[in-house]
Amino acid sequence: MGNENNILIIGPSDSGKDTVANNIEWDKSRIKIASYASIVLNNKKNFLFMLKGEENYNSFEEIILSFKNGRDPDGIIVVIDNSLGFKENDREVIEMITSREIPHVIFANKQDMGNNILNNHFEDSLIIPTIATEGIGITDGVKLLHKSIQPTENITVKPENSDKTEFTSKLSSRSFNDNEMVAKMKDALKPSDNHDICRLKMSMHPVELDNVMEVLQNNGFSNITVIKTNLVEDVNTKEIYRGFSYNTKLKMKVELVMIIKSEDVQYVISAIESIKTEDIDDFISIKSIDDVLRVRTLEKGEDALY
Repeated sequence: MGNENNILIIGPSDSGKDTVANNIEWDKSRIKIASYASIVLNNKKNFLFMLKGEENYNSFEEIILSFKNGRDPDGIIVVIDNSLGFKENDREVIEMITSREIPHVIFANKQDMGNNILNNHFEDSLIIPTIATEGIGITDGVKLLHKSIQPTENITVKPENSDKTEFTSKLSSRSFNDNEMVAKMKDALKPSDNHDICRLKMSMHPVELDNVMEVLQNNGFSNITVIKTNLVEDVNTKEIYRGFSYNTKLKMKVELVMIIKSEDVQYVISAIESIKTEDIDDFISIKSIDDVLRVRTLEKGEDALY
């Protein structure tokens, strides 16, 4: 994530915590992974956390103090198995996190196995749909967590009439929420100077789509949109023009659209040339784009492309 942050990844067993951690380049950040469960003792519900690689159970207070540098977590990723849906334990654990004002995001993982809606349960938390096994949603979620982490800073104020008295206050970090995102949108919508971007569009028969997608991905292009036409199958029609009848064949096609840097257009063309067939159209439409905004992370221009 670029900074020396303490990051805690928690969730129920088998929710995909390890897979999430393996899909992220953490740089200098310190990472802890823990599973949680609940137990009732003396008619009171208690939560137990077990750190990865350890056999002892810990309380939530012990978990957040488990980092060697003695600091609390700078951010927490809560990984929930979306295929199983929302559980009462998940809600109570997230309430413990929000009560301490620790920046956090919720990964609604395993979207390919189920599509339960969690927003109604966690209105004050940012929820990211993810498929950890394919790396989908992970990078965006980590970027948002990184943006929500506001490091504490000390402010020292000296009164004008005294050189000895000092008043020191500490600004605490606040959790990231949707209201902050909306407030930042005003700045995000201002024109950006960091771009030289274009929209590239090409057409082809669906039989070539997999080949085209594969060669583009092998060349580092993954931000691709595929648009299907209304034709369901290859159609032979007869047209009459000036008294003569003509047989025409309308091929079923798909359109492939990419938003890329202008300097990368040559690499896309080279990649397509290497697999060009008659089922891939000769024409590629290229149009300049004023700007690009990634709403989740508020990145603009070229920074929002990848």
